[in-house]
Amino acid sequence: MPGPIENYMTEDHEALERLRRAGRFWEFRGGLLRHIGLEEKILLPDARRRNGKPLREAARLREDHGMLATLLVPPASAGILEAIERILIPHNALEEGPGGIYAFCDTLAAGDAAAIAERLRAAPGIRQKPHEDGPLVRAQVERTLAALGARSR
Repeated sequence: MPGPIENYMTEDHEALERLRRAGRFWEFRGGLLRHIGLEEKILLPDARRRNGKPLREAARLREDHGMLATLLVPPASAGILEAIERILIPHNALEEGPGGIYAFCDTLAAGDAAAIAERLRAAPGIRQKPHEDGPLVRAQVERTLAALGARSR
């Protein structure tokens, strides 16, 4: 049975997926940036402290988070949405389920898991900046797409 951290974070994945499928990109963008912040500012640091070292998957998660954040800067396009999906499918699979990171965080937190889940739930949304689409942004997006393509080879 999933613990409170896994329950909350998986529910958040599902809410994000509903927004993405509904084409509500601005809300999806804000929710995904918040979700990344939950992992980077609360979950991964807590797991590192309790584990005595970073989680084995932390570097991959951070790489994915960086790619996602880059792809959220310009306005949505079919190519960007497809790339986001290509990142999120394996990313979410790494986090969810009995062998996933969220379950491991629940195990590490033990009796504190419910309190951590409440911290995650209570974290505020983020104030989004407008999309940008200048030459520097386009160049960074192209580098990100190239790295994503190289990863899948």
